[in-house]
Amino acid sequence: MAAVQQCMHRFGISLDTPDIREVRWSHIPALSGWLGDRKPSRYGYRGPAGYLADQYAAAARGGTKALFVPDKYNGVYDGSADVFDGRPVPPGGCHGEVMRRLDKSGEALRRSLKDEAIVPWKLLSDIENTVSRTVASDHQYQQAEQRWRDCMSRSGHPYASPADAVGDPRWARSVSIKDEEPEQPVTRAEIDAAVADEKCRDEVNLPGISLALHAAYQKKAIKAHATELERVKKLLHIQLKNSSDIFRANRHAPAPPPSPPGASGE
Repeated sequence: MAAVQQCMHRFGISLDTPDIREVRWSHIPALSGWLGDRKPSRYGYRGPAGYLADQYAAAARGGTKALFVPDKYNGVYDGSADVFDGRPVPPGGCHGEVMRRLDKSGEALRRSLKDEAIVPWKLLSDIENTVSRTVASDHQYQQAEQRWRDCMSRSGHPYASPADAVGDPRWARSVSIKDEEPEQPVTRAEIDAAVADEKCRDEVNLPGISLALHAAYQKKAIKAHATELERVKKLLHIQLKNSSDIFRANRHAPAPPPSPPGASGE
């Protein structure tokens, strides 16, 4: 985000970038179907403050989080314009420039991943998604899910699947990633369903079975994609180092000049 701001400032454009914080809530419990870290008796399915935002970040690896670019500045950001206010726009815009800064000294690795338009960890997401589908179709998991359905029906909360319970339209909320879109208070009905759900999942050991199956299938996938994963790992380490260099340089850089009237993102 700091590098994006630097680039856009060269064109007299100031963007409001979202606050970036360290992720507090791991994606693993949600992946395995364990609800305990959400504290259902207090927060229902949405979990403590920041929980859903962290899960959104995990699901959208590499996605730019809530970065709003006004239409008139899109050409500078994405490179669809060649010139802006008399200044040449870098290839791929400021986004392309930032990606090149992140990939510095790792260009060959980037090319080896075949698709320069994707983030390097897309392979990780692809493996995770494939494994999740395989787990869902596994006989052991399906048996556990049937026991969960029976338990939920006895508790007065009949659902076809855990995903249906979590996504019940009565309390389904879009993940609030902007202050202007606060979530509504959790309802008693959501808390009751989430508490029953947690009890039933634990009773049939759905999280334990899911985690064991995920681990087993992921090990096979990791072995099958060992070469590509090693390249991803190396490129991520390069990007981490370059990110640190950008951050340190930005901390000591002079403040940019004020933007012209009307040039700020909103």
